[in-house]
Order: sequence, then structure tokens, then C-alpha cells
Amino acid sequence: MAQIELGTLEELINFSNGDYGRGTVSEPLDVVLTADLDFSLYEEENYSWPGCSGTWYLKFNGQNHTIDNIYTDSGSPWGFFEELHGTLENLKLTHVYAIGTGQSALFAIRSYNSTISNCHGTGQIQATDGNCSCITAYAENCTISRCSFSGILMSLGTGNYAAPLICIGASNKPSYVSNCTILANITATNYACSFGGFARFINCIYQGFLKASMSYMPIVHNGTMINCIDIIQSGTSGTLLEDSGNVYNCYYDSDTAESAGITTDISATDLMSATTAELKNVTWMNNHGLPCVSG
Repeated sequence: MAQIELGTLEELINFSNGDYGRGTVSEPLDVVLTADLDFSLYEEENYSWPGCSGTWYLKFNGQNHTIDNIYTDSGSPWGFFEELHGTLENLKLTHVYAIGTGQSALFAIRSYNSTISNCHGTGQIQATDGNCSCITAYAENCTISRCSFSGILMSLGTGNYAAPLICIGASNKPSYVSNCTILANITATNYACSFGGFARFINCIYQGFLKASMSYMPIVHNGTMINCIDIIQSGTSGTLLEDSGNVYNCYYDSDTAESAGITTDISATDLMSATTAELKNVTWMNNHGLPCVSG
């Protein structure tokens, strides 16, 4: 199949509408972005771009180009891709303002057996009545590396998670996340976490404000953290591991005061609230900046 080149907003919009097809398992699309694009220059004022809806089998190479000023408030789930099977790499999405209803994420709402690498974004991602993520809201057997996000992440509605890397997945099909950096303020009606779940997080950093009505945890459940740094500047206290998880060579620092919402120091009991957990070479700082757990 011939390579598809996208060099204008019109070509990107036509592509997202499926005009070039969406690929198949046996014949995935080969797509490259050939220029920087800016939605603020589009002829239709205040254009709400719905993203690439549907299921996509493809390799999408942004070639380090930038798509700027994406805006959407369509009342539907939103992601650059709705469902990704394949590879997304070398793409920058900046000054994004996306409000979705249902699961929403910056790069892919759902990802299966996919690779997302060297993708970077800035802006605000919001989901109403759905999980919300900077990278992907749901992942199975995926590899995510060298990605970053700076901005605001919000999940509004009951029973949902806001997580910058991966919200949820399948425990028997874990994903691998490495060398990612998130500098974001995260707010959720129910659950917020500074990493995610159902994955192995290696050499990742989170820093920002974390606020949730229920609780927060660097690992949602069934995950592992290795060589990670978690700096919560202020937020809501809660358990750090849920269901099961392992933490190795990590550093946690909650630089908060009682006036910021945390009234108790994080303790070994909080860390070990998971059904099964193993801690090795871990330093967790309490909200007074003093080590409270080392193991």
C-alpha cells in the first residue's frame, strides 16, 4: 500500500474521516505528517475537530511535526485516535483543548498491541462520565516510551479514573511504559493517580497537583514502578498501591501541608494496603519532607 502523506489541514481532516481507509490487520496504513499544522488557521472558525474516529490499523509517523490548537467539544469520546492498532510516533500536539463525553485521551482512547513513542503534548484534556488520560485511557500489550505531557487533566463523573499514562487495561495483557514525563494538574470526581495501572512503569516522572474526591495512588492496581519519581505538590491523601503492585528504586515526595488537603503522613500501612506488594530500595517522603518508609 502506498504511503499516505498529510501536509495540510484539509488532508488531515479527510484522513480522519476515513477517506483513505482505516487499514486492516493484513494491510495497515502507512501515514506520514509532512508539515506543521495549525487549526487556528482553518477556514471554518472555531472548528471542533472530532479526531480520527473508528478503529485504525496503521503506522503513523509525525516526523517530529506539530499539530497546534486542536479544539473539540463534540459531546463524544475524544482522542487523536479512537482505537489504535499499530504505531504512533514522533508527533507533537500542542495547545490542545479537548472536552470529551466518555473515555478520552490525547493520543489514543484505546490501544491494543501498539507502540506509542516520542509523542508530546500540551493543553487540557477533559472527560465527562469517562476515564481520562494524557496518553491512552485503555491499553493492552502496548509499549509507551519517551512521551510527555504538560497541562491539565480532568475526569468528571462517577466511577472514573484520571491517569496521565494509562487508566485501565487487562491484568493478563500488561503494557510497558518507560522514560515518560508528566507535568500536569490532575482533577477527578472519583479517582486520580499520578501514573496509572496494568503496566510496568520504568524511569517515569510525575509532578503536579493531584485532587480527587475519593483517593489517589501512583499505581491504580496490578502495576510495577521501577526507578520512578513521584512529586505530588498538593492533593488528596489515599492509598498508594491498590489490589497488587511492586515498587523498586523509587522516590515519592508529597510537598503538602494540612491547608492543602493532606492531614496525615503517608505511612507503611498506606503503602502496603495492596493485597500483595513488594518494596525494594524505596524512599517515600511524608508531607513534612521526612523519610517515612524505606525498604
